[in-house]
Amino acid sequence: MNFAVSVLFRAIPLVFGAVCLAYGLYINSGGADANHFVAGHVNIALTAICYALFTTAATIIRQLIHRYSLFWRIALPLSGYVVALVTMGWGVAVALRGDAAEFVVGGHVVIGVGLIAACVSTVATASTAFALIPVNAAGSPEDGPRRAPTCERWAWCWWRSR
Repeated sequence: MNFAVSVLFRAIPLVFGAVCLAYGLYINSGGADANHFVAGHVNIALTAICYALFTTAATIIRQLIHRYSLFWRIALPLSGYVVALVTMGWGVAVALRGDAAEFVVGGHVVIGVGLIAACVSTVATASTAFALIPVNAAGSPEDGPRRAPTCERWAWCWWRSR
């Protein structure tokens, strides 16, 4: 993967996040009714999922282009979790604003979007352990995966030995 393509693949989720944020702010400014409130808040919250997708893409791509340091290994997944937690907190704050339908529905949907963002951030966290990505990306399809762990070395394969 060349550097220009890597920048493009990392920029795509950020651009979609900016679109979600801008569109959500636009919807929120459209009126004070419940429809605008819920739709605006949900669109703004979708920015968290886009950011979590960025952290996952950046984690994998930085490994492929050999620019993956300890800083990025910690900062990318952690920032995804922080954005997800802030989104969930915002959803709780909206849900606690009152008993009106827009607060209950909007708040709970925003909480759910935050939970999804946390799940996507977990993919970024799991991707930090893919140490063979750059090694195998350099090979050809005929080579097959190099230095792949065998079942005897890993506890998650215990069922194969039965």
